[in-house]
Amino acid sequence: MNKYDILSIDIAGYASKDGNPRYNLQLSQKRALIVLDYFISQGLTEDRIIAQGYGSVKDEEGDPEEHRRADVRIVSQEDE
Repeated sequence: MNKYDILSIDIAGYASKDGNPRYNLQLSQKRALIVLDYFISQGLTEDRIIAQGYGSVKDEEGDPEEHRRADVRIVSQEDE
């Protein structure tokens, strides 16, 4: 990532629909921030990373464990 200044990282945190929606939003934000902290510890600068929690997954099906996650996307800043 440090070789390619044009790239940035987009982190999206999610929670299952179990529990209180406000708590799930906070939990999903914490998940995203943990991933953000990892990338910073690896030498990336915070200005190239966006971390956002989105709460519970709408219309989720299947195992709730799969919805407790953080998704990471590599994004070209030219696309923004």
